[in-house]
Amino acid sequence: ICNWVKLKNKETGKQFVFASVHYSTDSNEVSGARIKSAAVMTTQLKKAAGSLPIICVGDYNMGRNSDEYNALVQGGLLSNLNEDLSYYDTEREYDNHTTSGGYKLDASSFNENGEAIGGGIIDFVMISSSDTGVYPMSYKVLQERYGGNYVAHGIVSDHFGVLAEVVIV
Repeated sequence: ICNWVKLKNKETGKQFVFASVHYSTDSNEVSGARIKSAAVMTTQLKKAAGSLPIICVGDYNMGRNSDEYNALVQGGLLSNLNEDLSYYDTEREYDNHTTSGGYKLDASSFNENGEAIGGGIIDFVMISSSDTGVYPMSYKVLQERYGGNYVAHGIVSDHFGVLAEVVIV
């Protein structure tokens, strides 16, 4: 599923497309369906955005080394903001904190600081290439635990949130 909206900054008049995705988790169709979904999604986003910048966030349910991830980024329309930051700032290390926390991890999957260990990175902030005017500024996986007791872990979802900052020029 991919939902998108075209937004406009009232002060600058700059427009961009913001999209949110949730890829299939069905293990019977995983790779093939996600590869096809990547092609359809990027084609439709390109139509919707034209030359406007794109920010596409969500639960991609795929790892960075998978065939379906490669299918998503190989066309050059979208790239992983976290990887782009490493490219722009060579002193910055890739943030490799897991995003697939929550109920799929048992209590031993958190260290003494409450940070998740194990799991994988399956949630991404994708941005269009810099020639469309969108530039990554920061990226962080939010692993803080909050008051309650979400499925015995004190987190708010089965995935950790991702916070990213971009500048659109």
